[in-house]
Amino acid sequence: RAKQGIARKAVTLIQPGSSIFVDAGTTTTVFGQSLAKLSGVMVITNSIEIAQTIKSSGSDIDLILLGGQIVSDVPATYGELTLSEIRRFNVDLAFIGPVAVHAEEGMFSFALKEAEIARTMISQARQNVLLCDRTKFGTTSRVRFAKTRDINYLITDSLVKPDQIEPFTRAGVEIVTDK
Repeated sequence: RAKQGIARKAVTLIQPGSSIFVDAGTTTTVFGQSLAKLSGVMVITNSIEIAQTIKSSGSDIDLILLGGQIVSDVPATYGELTLSEIRRFNVDLAFIGPVAVHAEEGMFSFALKEAEIARTMISQARQNVLLCDRTKFGTTSRVRFAKTRDINYLITDSLVKPDQIEPFTRAGVEIVTDK
């Protein structure tokens, strides 16, 4: 339920005609269901599930599935080919689902291949959006892909505690909850 609320709020940031990156993950997969209801936008993703969701919806979305190596544990593309394709684009927004966020330490993925995708998407977007529920705050993981200063919006669930988000607000990140 939290991920659905986060997805509904995230989709409100997308203006008609926008181009966006979406990385692979459980929260971004739910976000893909909300994206599929839009039209007139460009979605670029490495997630096979998100691409299938959007394609099967029949929506008027310019959909690009990034090429690359398919890894069996996550239905997505990774590797140097994927990274080089990301670098070809200059998009309005990147939507990233981290496994951990810490105001001082940064934003994290568990796997290097996932962090490389997130880092490269962030570098090619005008604004960056993190989609994460309250359980990911104040934690770290194995591979950092961004610092707090790289993030413009952090969308989370309404049960997040004020002390969890206050360091991000102080750092200039706009916090959006699913209220």
